[in-house]
Amino acid sequence: MKQLYKNGKTEIWGFYSDGVFEFGVYDVYGSGDPRMCPSIGMALDVAGVSGDEAKEVIDQLPPNARD
Repeated sequence: MKQLYKNGKTEIWGFYSDGVFEFGVYDVYGSGDPRMCPSIGMALDVAGVSGDEAKEVIDQLPPNARD
C-alpha cells in the first residue's frame, strides 16, 4: 500500500496483491470509504487529477500498473 497523491483531503493509494494493482481514491464518499478503481487512469479521473499532476502520479508506478 502506497500513497500516490494527496491534495487537501483527496488521496490516491495504490494496492498490490496477488499480481493485481488496485487504486483507492479517498474523499469521494462521505463515509470515508475509498472508491476502488481497477486502473490508475480511472483513479485519476475520479480524483479530478490531470496534466502534469497525473504524469507525476503515473511515473511513480511500475510499467505493468500504468494503464
